Amino acid sequence: MSFMEFLVATGNTGWAKSIINHSIDEPMLEPVHEKLLGIIGEYLAIGGMPEAVKEWVATKTSREVKLFIQI
Repeated sequence: MSFMEFLVATGNTGWAKSIINHSIDEPMLEPVHEKLLGIIGEYLAIGGMPEAVKEWVATKTSREVKLFIQI
């Protein structure tokens, strides 16, 4: 799952639209940038496996998500 797919799956469609509509010629506003950095941290911790993301959305518990992550 890409980061954009992760945004949509976690109910952050508005943030995905912000990225899509953002001009690369202008810096992103600091509050938006900070929010997206936080979500990217979740994405990196949870990963892009659909079942892990589904569990994260349902429980917001990393312990449950670990069951879907194989290291």
